[in-house]
Amino acid sequence: MGISTSMQRNLEVFNPATGEKIADVPLTPPEEVSAAVSRARQAFQLWRQFSVAQRARYLYAARDWIVDHQDEVIDTICSETGKPRTEALVAEVFYCCDLLGYYAKNSERYLKDEIRSPHLLKTKRVSVIYQPLGVVGVISPWNYPFTLALGDVVPALIAGNTVILKPSEYTPLSGLLVERVFREVGLPENVVQTLCGYGDTGAALVDYCDGIAFTGSVATGKKVAERAAQRLIPVLLELGGKDPMIVLKDADLERAANACVWGALSNAGQMCMSVERVYVEAPVYDEFVQKVVEKVKNLRQGAEKRFGEVDIGPLTMPKQLETVERHIRDAVEKGAKILIGGKRKDGLFFEPTVLVNVDHSMQIMREETFRAGYPYYESQLC
Repeated sequence: MGISTSMQRNLEVFNPATGEKIADVPLTPPEEVSAAVSRARQAFQLWRQFSVAQRARYLYAARDWIVDHQDEVIDTICSETGKPRTEALVAEVFYCCDLLGYYAKNSERYLKDEIRSPHLLKTKRVSVIYQPLGVVGVISPWNYPFTLALGDVVPALIAGNTVILKPSEYTPLSGLLVERVFREVGLPENVVQTLCGYGDTGAALVDYCDGIAFTGSVATGKKVAERAAQRLIPVLLELGGKDPMIVLKDADLERAANACVWGALSNAGQMCMSVERVYVEAPVYDEFVQKVVEKVKNLRQGAEKRFGEVDIGPLTMPKQLETVERHIRDAVEKGAKILIGGKRKDGLFFEPTVLVNVDHSMQIMREETFRAGYPYYESQLC
């Protein structure tokens, strides 16, 4: 499930927009995971006794902390992802504040005991009582390193579990920031821990925790599910996709084109629910594609120096760049035409790309690309 950490003590962190090394982070090898789980189990005995209302107060405090430290949070996220600050503000800071407030406000209602009557036994009553699992392992990805870490940490916490977070090796600083947030608002010790490492550290979490939440690729998700099945522990998987957009002939083409460009190119296309392929009815195909191309031409890409001067950042890691180039090369060899973009720029930047004359024999129409480019298929929908 990844690179071994046995011969490595630190994880080097680089800014993908500049190539600059920004940090060395101590690694947690897999053999040390069991000790972290033991600490979490001890903390669980205390944390599980807190009422939902008491736990909610920590979530509200965490929300306030993020608001008060929003510039530092944005700086951390942007430094290891290269994304524009606007995206970090809207999709990470705003989202996480809303997430924390939502669970703090609503969880008492969601977790209260329920009384139900069995269908054929109307004179009997059944009580449904929600109890925490224990120690939940969260293995989070690199594309939204703060949002997708907190998105699993927070519901596990409010339900009374302790949590061990293993962030992506490409974005460990955001994962460490999650632990810091809760530590500085006074959460009891070891209720939230962050362990930085590669796939073998994540695999060890599956071996020791009482439940796992994983966000990442389908291939790794299958490995997590198989490993967890050996222990019959519950697993929550949020995996990839190949999401289509369908544009019908009666659509408002200006709105559709705006939605398409935003949906495909947010976070440089590195999003599991981004638009990866577009099907357009023939009567409006040419007009729609022209609108999209014009909008893509106006996008600003680069390493951001001032807030708001860039629309699209880099890809986060070299492997993503290789996937993009492979998919586009395969498509062009099979007859696709590039209308705009299609080339690597300096470092990890790749031009936003629009492809036409595509079909389903091409990898770019069938495999998740996770990048800033998308193919258009002229459809004869009735």
